[in-house]
Amino acid sequence: FWIGFNMLDPVLGKNKPLRRAISYGMDRQRFIDIFYAGRGKVAHGVINPLMISYDPKVKEYGYAEYNVEKAKALLVEAEKVHGGKIPPLKVAMSGTGTFYRQYGQYLQKRFNDIGLEVELQFMDWPTYLEKQNKRDLQIFTAGSVMSIPDSEDMLQMFYSKNWSPGSNSFNYKNKDFDKLYEKVMVMDDSPERRELYREMEQIVLEDCPAAFTCHRIIYRIHHDWFGNYKQAAFIHGK
Repeated sequence: FWIGFNMLDPVLGKNKPLRRAISYGMDRQRFIDIFYAGRGKVAHGVINPLMISYDPKVKEYGYAEYNVEKAKALLVEAEKVHGGKIPPLKVAMSGTGTFYRQYGQYLQKRFNDIGLEVELQFMDWPTYLEKQNKRDLQIFTAGSVMSIPDSEDMLQMFYSKNWSPGSNSFNYKNKDFDKLYEKVMVMDDSPERRELYREMEQIVLEDCPAAFTCHRIIYRIHHDWFGNYKQAAFIHGK
């Protein structure tokens, strides 16, 4: 799950300090504790922790650090980039029910704590998708479940040829990332390919088109007499 930024937006797209400030202002573990009763893991990067290409050092890079003081310092820099005070930001919520309203209130507090004002936009799913596909959202809450047991499934969301209405709803573009993506797409699984995945992840994390929040843990219940059952690892269940 993540808080996505529309990289075509005139306020956010060219203001990396602003995007980084928002990321530092997210208390991911508290979000997991409140909304998932602790059943989740902080997302320090893009790649699922159960993937063979997961970088065991990704936490050390600090991209998911909760640090209000760093966020406030970056916000000062962001205002210089913007040329003045950052205007109220619009955060699109992909639902209108109780969960989404409470989630929105939580995000609003996180933004306010670092000195940013937000306008929450609660939408039904069809309206949300329509606006996302038209690249009309500024900041949006979203998530995804992997459909194949390979990290390419997540990294393809940052390939520039997949811009909205494709899977790249961030409308993110980095020529170095694209070059690596096109290279790994024709490679067999190998240690070299896994290292390239990690390099691609680093590019995305450094550019910050999203503040990744958590990997949800899904539980499956079955009778003890039911044998030969194994949860698919790539949807992070247990």
